[in-house]
Amino acid sequence: MTAQPPSGRRKNIQPDPITQTGGASPTPAPSPLETVNEPTTGELELTPAQITGSRDTPPQETGEGPESQPHTTTRNNPRSQRQDSPMNQILQDIRDNSQDYRGISTEKRVIDYIDETTCTEVVQRYHILHQTPPKDTWAGLTLLIQQGGTNQSKRNLTVNYKGNEYDLNKLRQILTSTDKTYTVRKFAKGARAIIIEIALLNNWPGPLTKSLVQSNPNLEITSELAPWCNEIHSDNYDCPHQVRDALIRREEQLKALQKFNTNFPQKIPNNNRPKAKGRKRGKKK
Repeated sequence: MTAQPPSGRRKNIQPDPITQTGGASPTPAPSPLETVNEPTTGELELTPAQITGSRDTPPQETGEGPESQPHTTTRNNPRSQRQDSPMNQILQDIRDNSQDYRGISTEKRVIDYIDETTCTEVVQRYHILHQTPPKDTWAGLTLLIQQGGTNQSKRNLTVNYKGNEYDLNKLRQILTSTDKTYTVRKFAKGARAIIIEIALLNNWPGPLTKSLVQSNPNLEITSELAPWCNEIHSDNYDCPHQVRDALIRREEQLKALQKFNTNFPQKIPNNNRPKAKGRKRGKKK
């Protein structure tokens, strides 16, 4: 048993009643506290090695039995737990049987982009069907996207690049023939890494450059930031943070406006509707 830390006062040793009566008694082994030289002032002075119960002095290794292993404390490190503790057993079970702890998602994940392989095939089909140079086809379609090709209101958008005309409707036809769910916006998001590289080389600003400047007066759009002003970069972490934050705020405002219009539809009066004719009544005589 480890002795408790002393209180600092002199230990009062009671005399043996047998020795008082003159009888013989076996001499007990002196304890560590009783063999300490006591000062003349009456106070007990102990060295750190003699205080076996001190927190600062770990027990010495004797080389015998399991008690000789070095002492490790978990008092100051709450993260260090025993390997057989209930918490570690649960953590190990989660790692071994991860499927048992996964929930069933009821929401359908919406994929709003086309994979890069399909985007490359779409560009190749455009190049073959309309006899445009391969590299120029990428640049021409990029110019379409940068001039608002993802906007559904622009039905008949065409651009001219190096003498070749690139038509947005022709791009839509290739996408829908590949898959009915494919749109220009999904194509642009899937190929945005190539689109932004070509746009930066040619200093082609995005279609939302003026809109972001008007809605964010403190935002300074430079020639290097202007090509990023496209809605396809709202969730692109390579996009500069100031432009990306402005794009996210724009999307949140559009969603809030759409939700408001859904909950509170406005009735537009039809003033052109002809008035109903009432039954003519004869004048009273």
